Amino acid sequence: MKKEVNFKDNHFQNTIFNYEGKKIPKILGQAPFRPVVFLGRDEELKTIREEFSDKADQGNVLLLVNGEGGIGKTSLASQYYHTYFKEYMHLAWVYTEDSISDALLTLAAPLEVALEGVQSKEEKLERVVEHLNILSGPSLLIIDNANRLDDLRDYQKLLGSFPDLHILVTTRVTQLKEARSYRIGHLKENDAIKLFKSFYEAHEEAEDELLPKILASVGYNTLVIEILAKNLSNFNNVLEKGYHLKDLLQDLQNNGVLALRQTDTVRTNYQSQEKKYSYLQATQEEIITEK
Repeated sequence: MKKEVNFKDNHFQNTIFNYEGKKIPKILGQAPFRPVVFLGRDEELKTIREEFSDKADQGNVLLLVNGEGGIGKTSLASQYYHTYFKEYMHLAWVYTEDSISDALLTLAAPLEVALEGVQSKEEKLERVVEHLNILSGPSLLIIDNANRLDDLRDYQKLLGSFPDLHILVTTRVTQLKEARSYRIGHLKENDAIKLFKSFYEAHEEAEDELLPKILASVGYNTLVIEILAKNLSNFNNVLEKGYHLKDLLQDLQNNGVLALRQTDTVRTNYQSQEKKYSYLQATQEEIITEK
């Protein structure tokens, strides 16, 4: 296919481009959730943008954003997607359940790739890759949750071959030879406190001195902070006596984060294998275990 693209139509949510008769939308697949609360990551957001901008003349840029589970990699990638949406011709977000190849194959439909009668997974992938190669750029591809080192090694060369793609991969893998990476750590204490309070509006100033101890005990992990705060809100919505920070701290010290008291499931947009595009409704133990 020749890389000849014409503007076709403009909608409120999307734009359609015509590639020699194929109508390819700006948004490939489904856009990720925008974080409800985004705190303390502005510098990281800026750094990622600079990583891509500094290499703009090279066309393809592959960047691994790595860190421990629940630390905020997906939220950061999602915020990047939405913040710089207008800077890209096309944007694609795929979730890695098992392999990067399976994640890329989910782009077949939005790319209008004909796969009828194709039996081989390799041939299917080749056709998707062919269509990704013809996209005008710069375009953005975010691969979320690619946590297998062997899988990243297998597809590293392929991911580095697209001429006009900025590729951001969220992963727990800390090092991949010849790949650029950017590691994110936990939130600073002040930002962690703000995050907790944003999800637990019933917080009382009298308990301020307990917050740093609680947040430090869970390593300032973004996801854990969110579900602890939401679980506290659940308790105070259904119990007359309530469940306070001193109770939470005692539970953490005596039982650990996986054995905390809870009244109900909590709702989060943390990506899960079974619910990639909807809010995850589960117990705090289930969410923390999956992270």
